[in-house]
Amino acid sequence: MSKFISLFFCLILGSIWSLRGDNRTNKCVQCASLENGLIASNSNDLVTAYNLAVNTLKINTRRGVISAGAQYGSEWTRDIAINVWNGLPYLNPSVAKRSLWSVVDSSLVVKHQYWDKIIWVSGAWSYFTATNDTVFLQKAYTCSVNTMSELEQTTFDATDHLFMGPSVFNDGISGYDEPVYQPGVGSSYVLDYPNARKIKSLSTNCIYLLAYQKMNEMHKVLFNRDDAHLLSLTKKLKQAIRLHFWNSQTASLAYFIDHLGQVHTQQEGIGIAFAILADVVSADEASLLVSKMWSSPYGIPSIYPSFKRFSLEKPGRHNVLIWPVVNGFFSQALSKIGAHRMFDREFFGLIQLALDEDKGDYDFYEIYNPSDGHTFGGWQVGHVWDSCLHQSWSASSFLSMVYYGIIGLDFSSNGLTLHPYLPEGIHHVELTDLLIDQCRVSIELIGTGGCIKSILMNNKEASTVNLSLPLNEDIRIQMVLSKGLK
Repeated sequence: MSKFISLFFCLILGSIWSLRGDNRTNKCVQCASLENGLIASNSNDLVTAYNLAVNTLKINTRRGVISAGAQYGSEWTRDIAINVWNGLPYLNPSVAKRSLWSVVDSSLVVKHQYWDKIIWVSGAWSYFTATNDTVFLQKAYTCSVNTMSELEQTTFDATDHLFMGPSVFNDGISGYDEPVYQPGVGSSYVLDYPNARKIKSLSTNCIYLLAYQKMNEMHKVLFNRDDAHLLSLTKKLKQAIRLHFWNSQTASLAYFIDHLGQVHTQQEGIGIAFAILADVVSADEASLLVSKMWSSPYGIPSIYPSFKRFSLEKPGRHNVLIWPVVNGFFSQALSKIGAHRMFDREFFGLIQLALDEDKGDYDFYEIYNPSDGHTFGGWQVGHVWDSCLHQSWSASSFLSMVYYGIIGLDFSSNGLTLHPYLPEGIHHVELTDLLIDQCRVSIELIGTGGCIKSILMNNKEASTVNLSLPLNEDIRIQMVLSKGLK
């Protein structure tokens, strides 16, 4: 009964969130009272999950800032950056921007959360690509440079050209095996363990690489040229990640290197996703890599296999459990390399986890058990933890599957292209009034598969979708898809 009450309040409170544009020029948004990013589809489950995800973000918006979830506070840098990266600006750019600046101090340095706060750069770039707000970009570029400079001085190891620090979002000790984990310490927080600060993890190094890449994209927009220094840093870090984490013989990426130099070879879902998104591995290498990964019926777990103090029967909190935030980024990576069958498993798996009565029961929870799909917070330091309800990044991760996997939004400094895909059983999806550069962009997909048969843009035939920013008008795109060749 409590879950139905939660859903009721989710729907009621969601109706008061005004999804409005940034109003810098109001050049296309004529009716601020209209909601943005509305969906229609032949799949009732898709529509229900999408609307549930949007409403979850609505009720988690407090004082104009997106919070981590119903049971968490607002100012979590990684959560804010991830929610913006996952598509929040298409729904409410003003909340996305305010959220990003809420974790930046007066000297324009990201001020919150640990070793992985450089993920803010990816969130900032995603905000810009959705809004074309160059005033924001100028300030964000300065903040990115300042924050990177600070982290280069405090977390960079010049001996192997890698950044130190635990893995992205895994701030619990259940995410690490011995010798990082020490039984006598007793704390759940990873940095309370003396050996944790010198970890060099795949995911964290990949978000530094992504930050360098996106800082260079920012530089190209602002100065109309590449930054040679950023390109050099990008190349060196990519080489270091491949040297220390990529195993060409097994086609696998390691999880982390501990303070003794020992390589821990577990499968890190979010690290592998970031490595693919950052082009650490080629498309062919990535396809072989993901084909070898272990997965559950509901999608990949955060880390696999379990450490010796855990098991599938007694899974650790930051170990062999499903965190939808991981599955969202992994789905982006799968879409990038065209691994549609694996994308389907992640996509439909998360719909099940959110909607099935014996699982999320119409809620996006923080963590799920891969064995049965039940909500489960996992074991850590001797007891079971909660899986928090109304989790923002779980909800936005589903939205990212729709935006980047189904619709296929693909932004760069050159503009917007589309790489759409419709899974089996879904032959119609329409998103109405996504906010892009303060204009309303509506996209309708008809058919099945990922091959584009025809395109209409504002009722005129087109051969491709390649929209340069700034946009000057609202746009309606209709695309017919098939499995076969065009």
